[in-house]
Amino acid sequence: MATTGDWSWHQRGPLPGHQWGLFHGHGHHSLSERARVIVAHADLSGMPAVAAGADTVGSGWDRGQRCFDPNSFRLDSDPGIRIPASYVTQGGLMAVMRRDVAEAIERWDPRQAYRMRGGSMPPSDAAQRMHHLGQLRAALAAVSGHSSRSSRVRELRDRYRAAEADFDSLNTALGRTVPPSEKLTWASQPLSVLEAYASAEGF
Repeated sequence: MATTGDWSWHQRGPLPGHQWGLFHGHGHHSLSERARVIVAHADLSGMPAVAAGADTVGSGWDRGQRCFDPNSFRLDSDPGIRIPASYVTQGGLMAVMRRDVAEAIERWDPRQAYRMRGGSMPPSDAAQRMHHLGQLRAALAAVSGHSSRSSRVRELRDRYRAAEADFDSLNTALGRTVPPSEKLTWASQPLSVLEAYASAEGF
């Protein structure tokens, strides 16, 4: 059973209530009792659905990642030809960041960069795609490997909290290169969705 649900939307901002409205965690759980639930077009932003009982999440060829960002809806005043940006997935941060940011983290502390990235720096966009899929699979396996939803929630909560701590360290060390908005987008906002679900379920 595949569902796009509402995970195909882009939404960012201090709107945890609205995010919870988009989440529909109860639906994913009840449906997962009867069939496989694959949340399409979700990628890393679909991990809270996995905690709620979804089987897996869908990714795609687009190097841009779905995240809670209202700017995605704004019209571009400069529709000229552009070279697509290069990205590097930071598995430990549950994030996908521009390559120049990943390189700045590498220069700051190679050992920490390796840990946050979840492996060596991908030398090309093709290698990054495989790195990204590997990090996504690893995160999904770690969360979905738990037998109960409460355990899944704890696993994902721990991952988001660890990511928040790492984002704080990066902001302290690198300043505007890794602004607080990155922490909000990739860790704090998804965590607020997860906590709303956990509260509703009594976890």
